[in-house]
Amino acid sequence: MLKPRYFFADDFRQFHDYFLSMPHIERSFHKGDSNLMKFQTAEHTGGTIRPAQKDDLSVIARIWLEANIQAHSFIPSSYWQDHLPMVEELLPQAEVFVYETLEGIQGFLGMNGDYIEGIFIRQEARSRGIGKTLINCAKSQKHKLRLSVYRNNTGAVKFYQREGFQIEKEGIDPDTGQAEYSMIWKF
Repeated sequence: MLKPRYFFADDFRQFHDYFLSMPHIERSFHKGDSNLMKFQTAEHTGGTIRPAQKDDLSVIARIWLEANIQAHSFIPSSYWQDHLPMVEELLPQAEVFVYETLEGIQGFLGMNGDYIEGIFIRQEARSRGIGKTLINCAKSQKHKLRLSVYRNNTGAVKFYQREGFQIEKEGIDPDTGQAEYSMIWKF
């Protein structure tokens, strides 16, 4: 039996329409207190995906910093620390979805249009299907997704390829001097 997942939203109609468009969802909606949306899915259970709120930004920024330092050992950690204030300023302007469990926010996906700015998961929560669940959330909203990933971040490159992304071109990130792939996914 599928376990229920819960989504909280300020605008129930927006999320109702959003989830009706998701082909992999068994459609079972119930509106209750506080605009609670319940649906069942065969994907990762035990957490919820919801839009980020202003109160989440400090946790999200900390996850962003820690995940970047851990995943990009080929870039000095000072680069990420120096860019943290800019990220904190830009986060409220992006479309950010958080994956939350009873233990708190475990990761997030940031988007700008059809461009995935990044997926960042707490180290202790990795390899549990959270990244895949966040990617599927983005796929359900767009017919095309783009992203950039450092070539040396081989784990991320393999992850995106497993999720149907293809390398479109290779270039150099002018900020870090590192080789990066531009990748694309199309519905």
